[in-house]
Amino acid sequence: MRSALASLLLLTGCGAFGGNDAGAPQLATNGMAIEGAQLLPDGLLGEIGSEATPTIVRAQADALAAESAGVPVLWTYEDVAGRVVPGPKYMVNTRLCRDLVHVAERDRNRISGRATLCVSREGAWERVG
Repeated sequence: MRSALASLLLLTGCGAFGGNDAGAPQLATNGMAIEGAQLLPDGLLGEIGSEATPTIVRAQADALAAESAGVPVLWTYEDVAGRVVPGPKYMVNTRLCRDLVHVAERDRNRISGRATLCVSREGAWERVG
């Protein structure tokens, strides 16, 4: 089993979330700013700025890995504070899926979005809605 530090290193671009752990979905991090941004809700980065992508993607990866639904994963980037709240895990046909709610605040302005991710045949999370 990987340590928390090893998982963090993987999320910062040194591999894939979940690695080779049996049955653990992966979050590809090669080119994280591009691939990670594709997993986030539409419009979220336009309001916050793409520089926050690695921070938000790490929080989203932690939310996807969380066992419990409804427990927010908090993040901060410069003057923006946010959270990712995972919904329950569910199956669509043979695919594991999970809904995520993103909320970010800057100067009392709230930005929110929703994303649905499912595990692909290759074992990586991919955005489907």
